[in-house]
Amino acid sequence: MGWIESKKMVLWGRNFKLLGSRLVHLDYAFLDSKVLVWLCIALGFILRLKVYVDNRSLWLDEARLSLNILNKSVPQLFGPLDYEQGAPVGFLVAEKLMTRIWGDSEYALRLIAFLSGVAALILFSYVARHFLDGKARLLAVAFFVVSPTLIYYSAEVKQYSSDVLITLLLYSLAVYSIQSTSLSWATSVVFGLVGGVVLWFSHPAVFVLAGIGVCLLWFSYRERRWVSVGQLLLAYSMWGASLIILYSVSLRQLKDNSDLLDYWGEAFMPLIPQSTADLYWFADTFWELFDNPGGFEFAGLAAFVALIGLVWMATARRDHLLLLVLPIAFTLLASGLYLYPFRGRLLLFLVPTIIIIVTVGIEQLRLKTLPSYLPIAGLCAGVLLFHPFVLVAQTVLVPAGKEEMRPVMHYIRQHHQDEDLIYVYYGGQEAFIYYYNRYGFQKDDYIVGIESRHNLEAYTHDLDKLRGHKRVWIVFSHLYSKGDEQAFFLYYLDRMGIQRDAYTSDGAAVYLYELT
Repeated sequence: MGWIESKKMVLWGRNFKLLGSRLVHLDYAFLDSKVLVWLCIALGFILRLKVYVDNRSLWLDEARLSLNILNKSVPQLFGPLDYEQGAPVGFLVAEKLMTRIWGDSEYALRLIAFLSGVAALILFSYVARHFLDGKARLLAVAFFVVSPTLIYYSAEVKQYSSDVLITLLLYSLAVYSIQSTSLSWATSVVFGLVGGVVLWFSHPAVFVLAGIGVCLLWFSYRERRWVSVGQLLLAYSMWGASLIILYSVSLRQLKDNSDLLDYWGEAFMPLIPQSTADLYWFADTFWELFDNPGGFEFAGLAAFVALIGLVWMATARRDHLLLLVLPIAFTLLASGLYLYPFRGRLLLFLVPTIIIIVTVGIEQLRLKTLPSYLPIAGLCAGVLLFHPFVLVAQTVLVPAGKEEMRPVMHYIRQHHQDEDLIYVYYGGQEAFIYYYNRYGFQKDDYIVGIESRHNLEAYTHDLDKLRGHKRVWIVFSHLYSKGDEQAFFLYYLDRMGIQRDAYTSDGAAVYLYELT
């Protein structure tokens, strides 16, 4: 009886293993479907369209850049920008063109970001096919489609979404060059023109061009394709000429902008580490890269599988590794020279690279654990996709909001009376200025408060100037994150007078006080 039971167990084990093997191969064939890739891209389009159509109010940084775009002429956009802003001159001119055609609405100002986000979906799918095999490409596209940072910046009046598109465009050209057995001189001229032009539309494009340029030159030299070397050098000379002109008319001003350098003070790499804190900078920055801009809530897990991907590529796909990491290396070098901060949204152009490396790591986990049928890779992919999917669901169900100045302005307009005064907290002045004309307010209707983060007593003197006014609207937005200034303002105003009305929205609020 025991022998029969043992025999049955062996047969059941063999059948289970055979069934598991068939399921694995069936799963692979199903997930390798191009239809699923295009369905993912369609989902990405819908998500980006939803955020764009939600049309959240301009927040501080958007309003600051928008005021430059709207109030400056095209020649003035080549000079220093107001409100401590910096952006590629090509992007600024393109934004100016959008407002000339479509008006000064949020939709017009965000159109370039939206179109860039949509086009990037298709280009990423093409680029990912070069680095990834089989269903790994589908996983990478899924990460890209639901990336919270990519979705958000596809509806932001900033250049970061177009940075991603331009990065993918340059990688697409590099992939085409690698896959072509030979290049023509006409192709090299096109490559040179495209690279020279995009430098004017994207600051980090110079790092991407440097990285893929070194790789392509090395690949051609290694294979003794001397004609290709000459063709690439022609393209690179065009890039260099464009960069020299760009630096003389625009980039030099950004380099000398002390306010921007101070703001990003901790985002510059220690070029020569001299302390333990300098070494910690590299570890913290590596970890943070997967959270922001990477968009992975479980940054530690993403970093772990990325390390697996990097190690595997270092042994099996060195050419791929060079293409992916050299732009990062050049960006770090620029950071060490205080030329480009290495942090946050300024690194959004690296998100495609981060996603590809993470996906390579997950794919290697899948292949290494395939014989034992352990779902480690599937668990990693599921955990990393879970949080973005939750955010996507929230995005679909609830309109996105950050600093909703527009409904605050609408509320003031509905309840405003003659002789009312509007006092604008300094953090909200740019958003208020963008909107006040739309709601029929004049410059005499409002005053902007002072900024005194480290001396609260100065705020009391500023508010004392409001005494004697029967009705004063106090508008808040973009509050200082390290101090509860709004609570201090309201505490002091309650001592000065009587609060008659209040209205709050996401990241913005207004209070009506009688101060006679």
